[in-house]
Amino acid sequence: MNIFRPKSRSKLDGVFYWIITGQIWVINALGPKYEQDGFRNNFMPCSVLSNPNESFDFNEVIDCVEKLTDVVACDNCNRVDQIATSVEFVVRNDIPQPFLNGTGEAYIRTEARDLIQKNGFKGFKCIANSGVRTEDYQKNYWYLATTSSLFQVPGVVRKQEDTCPSCDMSPIVCSVCGHWRKRCPVCKQAREIVELNNLYENGIEADGSGWPLVLSSWNLDDAVGGAFGLIVTGELLEFLIEHEITPFAFGPIEVEADQATSEQMERALRVRRMITMEESKRIRPL
Repeated sequence: MNIFRPKSRSKLDGVFYWIITGQIWVINALGPKYEQDGFRNNFMPCSVLSNPNESFDFNEVIDCVEKLTDVVACDNCNRVDQIATSVEFVVRNDIPQPFLNGTGEAYIRTEARDLIQKNGFKGFKCIANSGVRTEDYQKNYWYLATTSSLFQVPGVVRKQEDTCPSCDMSPIVCSVCGHWRKRCPVCKQAREIVELNNLYENGIEADGSGWPLVLSSWNLDDAVGGAFGLIVTGELLEFLIEHEITPFAFGPIEVEADQATSEQMERALRVRRMITMEESKRIRPL
């Protein structure tokens, strides 16, 4: 089943950006695969790794063990997500990067966490390293998650494809959170689903800024979770760049503002920023 990118009725740019933390993304996040998938990528390096007289190296987290619990993410389709309640991990070395990456996870240094919290930004959930280590720097990093999430705009499915071929259960795509059921919730039959992020149903190419998110599902946090890992407001992204809380890859996410409340719209207009790679160079101190 092909799921096509939906067209927004009331598009609002610059409100949210996805970020993926870690120096290793200077290679991976700028690769051609991401462009082919319709994502526009930028990368903010870490200044402590920018000295041309030093050999290239990066820090990362390894051997992370998480204790997870299930939470219902959508009452309509009963989609269940897993969130970490405790973690134990090892930091590879003592290069003082504000952001680190693990295998699909993000980590933040204490000084960067404190600066974000001191300036009133909300939504990040920081979990301490529960492992006992002799090196102090091992305890100077926190597992980084979010306390809330945003729903996606439901994708478009042609004709009668949004029905299970085995038991006729419909819909496969949740009409509330946009989740794509790869396995029928009734007969459990698996189904191949292809996300056509940069193509509309009529065959017209989309702009490729990431699958639209629903502004009306926003709880006004500055950092939220979603289909793109960590998601931050334009205002928080500007702050991270300005204060060199890096390294991370980032890119824009389209927002569907239809049916948003007046409070959501007013805050969205306050936090939106149009940040490109060229703009990030202006924001970041020399």
